[in-house]
Amino acid sequence: MPRYRAVLFDLFDTVALYDREKLPLVTADGRTKRKTTPALRESFERAAAGIPFDRFVTAFSDVSHEQQDAFAHDLREVPCATRFERTLVRAGLPASAGTNRLAAELAAIHSSLIGTAAEVPAAHARFLRRVAAGRPIALVSNFDDGVVGRQILERGGVLDLFRVVTISVDHGWRKPDVRIFADTLDQLGVAPADALFAGDSPGHDVAGAKAAGMDVAWVNAREMAFPAGLSPPDYVVPDIPALARLLEIEADAR
Repeated sequence: MPRYRAVLFDLFDTVALYDREKLPLVTADGRTKRKTTPALRESFERAAAGIPFDRFVTAFSDVSHEQQDAFAHDLREVPCATRFERTLVRAGLPASAGTNRLAAELAAIHSSLIGTAAEVPAAHARFLRRVAAGRPIALVSNFDDGVVGRQILERGGVLDLFRVVTISVDHGWRKPDVRIFADTLDQLGVAPADALFAGDSPGHDVAGAKAAGMDVAWVNAREMAFPAGLSPPDYVVPDIPALARLLEIEADAR
């Protein structure tokens, strides 16, 4: 019998690799960065005449940072469209149905760009097929757009391999809250001690899955030092195909 009856995976930089270089370039404060905001300009200026786009960009940055700070105390997920609603009101638009429609439009553009910057490598897809042939697999992701999260998996040809797909915006709680792990395990019908979790974030993935009672493989592609003060992972791998031996499946010959 396999050591692990089920394997759960994180999405970004675990199953799918995220390439920020695919995002538009923007220059601010003398520095050039990759962000989604340039692609939002046309829709914003068409609907919010009289409000400078720079004010929107500043509001979006402020709201995003406030949201990240709030996650340290409250692990409830905030939908992408809600973040844009808050941004538009902060930028000077009224709280109205029209503002909410614009927020939904901007959120769709933003999330689509994030989605196109994430790709499931062919080697990952082949590995997942081999794992799923012998045991159920599931996905547990912190992401504020469930539709785009599933589109990433579908485009990579792996969506149908996952018995359960749990994305924080649909579930309500974000990793490292143990509830998002526990509910996924319940749907699989597998006890935490019989499951392995693989993810790249020490705080979200490793600490959260360990607290939920699972063994954890830390995906450490950049060979970073594991942060002090956190429960260490059980295994360290550069990518998910490197788990083949641990899971007692045939390694990829290609």
